[in-house]
Amino acid sequence: MNRPKKKKKLALVGILFLLVIAIIIGVIIYNSFFKKNNKKAVVVKEISEYGYKLEKRDTKLMVDTFNELDTILSADDIDYQKYAECLSKLFVIDLYTISNKIDTYDVGGVEYIYPDDVDEYKYNVMGTLYNYIGYIDNRDVKLPEVKKIESIESSETTFDYNEETYDAYDVKIKWDYVKDLGYDEQAEITVFKVDNKLYIGEFITSEAQDE
Repeated sequence: MNRPKKKKKLALVGILFLLVIAIIIGVIIYNSFFKKNNKKAVVVKEISEYGYKLEKRDTKLMVDTFNELDTILSADDIDYQKYAECLSKLFVIDLYTISNKIDTYDVGGVEYIYPDDVDEYKYNVMGTLYNYIGYIDNRDVKLPEVKKIESIESSETTFDYNEETYDAYDVKIKWDYVKDLGYDEQAEITVFKVDNKLYIGEFITSEAQDE
């Protein structure tokens, strides 16, 4: 006669267990999405005609380089080779200064990529360079910050994209970190021109060149 009662007790324990699991999952989802949304980047300066933005969290190196770009783009006659060099430096600083990023999905350098390529670019970075950075409030790994960067050389070239050929620039960049954690330190970047704006077309690190 007691067996039905035991089954009811077991069923109740099972329901309570599932309820606890659901609560835990809910907390994880909240921390991963809703809480993350409260940490939106604060824009402090913008070159509105080109869509470039400087954020409060950006490093002094990023600020100085951004101001350099602002000066270049404010000229009556824009020097596109200098523009390409400066854009390449901003791209590297933003991509490799990972210490100020919120999480794996907060990919640096997106605004310098051609719009049609942004999704693929973010997917590649999240799966490689940003794969293990964790959430900023629960981070137990040291992450890089670019402290110094320079353009070694640059030259005019062309770049083929979607069956069209664009004016472009090849830029060699090297950089150093606040602390050497084994990340890339040199790259060749191809920047191509669409109308009056430049975009990162190709980015090859020294390691990739050696393979």
